[in-house]
Amino acid sequence: MNDKTIAFQLEAKKQLSVKAERLSATQLEAKKQLSNKAELVAKQQLESKKQLAKKTDLVGKQQLEAKKQLSEKTAIVAKQQLAAKKSAG
Repeated sequence: MNDKTIAFQLEAKKQLSVKAERLSATQLEAKKQLSNKAELVAKQQLESKKQLAKKTDLVGKQQLEAKKQLSEKTAIVAKQQLAAKKSAG
């Protein structure tokens, strides 16, 4: 091989090495961004689950209160009916 061929091959290897480094850095950055996005999505899902749990708890409390009020109203109506029967009878 002559000097020009050797110099050309060395330059080609050097350029290839630089391109490989750039590609590697680009891939690393892409992986980092993907990881960050995945972490963000996981945090958003966790927050959504927390909010859903709070809403579910609130709905459960509201249902319990509604049942309590209904029970109280049913008891009042039953007392009124009993009083009406006593006064009629």
